[in-house]
Amino acid sequence: MNFIFVAKTLYYKYPLDEDWSIRYHILFKDRKMYQNRWVLKSHFTKEYIFLSTKDAKSYIEKYNSAPKLIMGFIHKEDYRKVEINNIGDLHYYLDNKDQPPE
Repeated sequence: MNFIFVAKTLYYKYPLDEDWSIRYHILFKDRKMYQNRWVLKSHFTKEYIFLSTKDAKSYIEKYNSAPKLIMGFIHKEDYRKVEINNIGDLHYYLDNKDQPPE
């Protein structure tokens, strides 16, 4: 049995609070304008705000946020994510369901 999937997103996520996070997208196949860019994302409204590197690093430092590496992909009809934390643990979850706490 073959399990082949294609990554749609790959990004570093720096959580700030329950709503906001800083992201640096390495890969964003559906919205290439976000690739290799720093963004501030609202998880409640799904709003993206472009940031300069200086501003992104300032937020990250202010909130003392540790990065999470996240890869998103389509499996059947579901968008799924794998999260790799700083010690190599993997967390697998459906988008907006069973998401690990910040």
